[in-house]
Amino acid sequence: TSLDIQWDPDEKWDLNFNELLPLVDVFLPNKQELEAVTGFENTDDAVQSLKNSANIIAVKLGNQGSTGYSSGKVINVRPFLNSQVVDAIGAGDSFNAGFISQFIKNKSLEECLKFGNLMGAINTTANGGTGAFKDFETIRTTAKEKFNFDI
Repeated sequence: TSLDIQWDPDEKWDLNFNELLPLVDVFLPNKQELEAVTGFENTDDAVQSLKNSANIIAVKLGNQGSTGYSSGKVINVRPFLNSQVVDAIGAGDSFNAGFISQFIKNKSLEECLKFGNLMGAINTTANGGTGAFKDFETIRTTAKEKFNFDI
């Protein structure tokens, strides 16, 4: 199972994540959500507060890439940068889809994060949350031409 939360507009965050996260394989917050949920002002402290409850935490850092935490390991993965961003709506969801697609293939945490970063970046090349994902060939072409990555 995976969990990506949404921003709580009331900023109450009244869910017990220490009870919930042991039931979740992959927790997929962005940096701001993670820090708000835990009450810590930096990602490392926020993760430390959940490390005994969470299995895998994959933190989305936007144009800074992503960081994964699992079994006491920390993995930072560089972003794929798009110098001509069209629209960032849905980039986090695209990261999630890329990460999970590799996770269910039993890829390493680093490979999951890297592919998540790639899908998030590809998302920014077209309008809307799904405009860049017309078909597999379009995805493959964009990955190669914009990000020098072979799928």
